[in-house]
Amino acid sequence: MLIEKGVWPGDSDWTIRAIRHALLLQLERRISRNTWSICARRRMSSNRRACRVARMRQSESPGYTSFSVMMIHTHQQRGWSNS
Repeated sequence: MLIEKGVWPGDSDWTIRAIRHALLLQLERRISRNTWSICARRRMSSNRRACRVARMRQSESPGYTSFSVMMIHTHQQRGWSNS
């Protein structure tokens, strides 16, 4: 006789169904929470990748060195302007 976790011999059928439903609901919540965190990480890493590519393109254009691109990026982040 197979007994599920949290179920005792002699429990009624509706008790077994309620326990099974609660366990499945907990599993679904864990899965959805993990999916959301994975999506958030992917968005964050793709934003970082886009910023890195933009900085590389700027540094490859004539007249920019990697130091000047870094200074431009720092000024933009801190809200400084040349005027």
